Amino acid sequence: MKLLFILLQVVFIGNYHADTIPKKGIQFQTTQEINQIFDCANQQLKSDEVLLLLTDMEKQLNGSMLYGKGDSIIYEKWIGYKKLSKVGNQKEKITKESLFNLASLSKQFTAAAILLLASQDKLDLDDPITKYLPSLPYSRVTIKNLLTHTSGLPEYLNYEKYFNKNIPYTNQKVINYFAARVPASKVVPNREFKYINTNYVFLASIVEKITGEKFEDYSRKNLFIPAGMTNTFFYTELSDISNIDLCEGHLRNKSQVSDNILNSVVGDKSLYSTAEDLFKWYIAFFIEYKILSKEWVELAITPQNYIKGKLPNDLYGYGFRIENNPQTGTLVYHGGLWRGFHHVMTFRPKDQLFILFLSNYRNRAHNGKTNELLEILEGV
Repeated sequence: MKLLFILLQVVFIGNYHADTIPKKGIQFQTTQEINQIFDCANQQLKSDEVLLLLTDMEKQLNGSMLYGKGDSIIYEKWIGYKKLSKVGNQKEKITKESLFNLASLSKQFTAAAILLLASQDKLDLDDPITKYLPSLPYSRVTIKNLLTHTSGLPEYLNYEKYFNKNIPYTNQKVINYFAARVPASKVVPNREFKYINTNYVFLASIVEKITGEKFEDYSRKNLFIPAGMTNTFFYTELSDISNIDLCEGHLRNKSQVSDNILNSVVGDKSLYSTAEDLFKWYIAFFIEYKILSKEWVELAITPQNYIKGKLPNDLYGYGFRIENNPQTGTLVYHGGLWRGFHHVMTFRPKDQLFILFLSNYRNRAHNGKTNELLEILEGV
């Protein structure tokens, strides 16, 4: 999952201009001024190389890209088509309003909802999940286990073949299936870190149990509206939206992925949004602390997935993956991969850099440029 993270640095390497260079002759300049000249030239060269590479990347991508720093968007681009079967049709081009299924980028919102309730003393992260979902036989599994993927629960997606294909699935149906078909003996928490979507399905249901509201309604009122997100919807809400600008997911062979009974399960995925709405979320959550206090946000982006007192190689906070990279600094990120959608969202805390890549075409075009970007960044 290293993928596009190096772009975080290279797009914003520096904004030196010719008028910042001293106008006197080189023989009269100080060492500091001479170093500034060379630094300016070096940064400009890197910037030009990066722009050339980004332009080349655009030829291979189908989706939206957004780069920002602080509260400013530096670079934004919409490329390709909502339906690859209609390439060339101007009405099918991706625009800034086009909605993407966020896949696992949805998990950060589910985690934020849980942390908001915890900050209001409406739950404790060490509470057993059976306190809120009593039909489940997993009394040793805590809310924190769900947040950090240390629950030991199996992947509900693996049971799809046993589900009724004629009925859209819901979170409650997943809970009912686990309560009836997955015995407690199969679930051993705190044994390993294993990324499992079931965890975030259960978290969304816990939000509903505590608040008495649909997860969709609670999220809109407490997350989306405070962040100023006006173009963000759950799959379960799409049928009520007129003139919806929706991207369809595609596999690597460009075939369109059909609808699926599990799209209506929320918490782990099934949230639709745009690049600009996600940028609004990034500002509200990471910079302005409109959703959670700074203390709670720092907990969310700090590794929390301890196993027997030790952290695994793959670090996970609450709804975010974390990478401590000696070259780029700490990166807070999450990927998304679901039914032909493929995304990466990354935040670098030390200088508030943000990069987002949304794609409705699973071709991994952005992965192959990582080494080239690294070489540019490091001057190799």
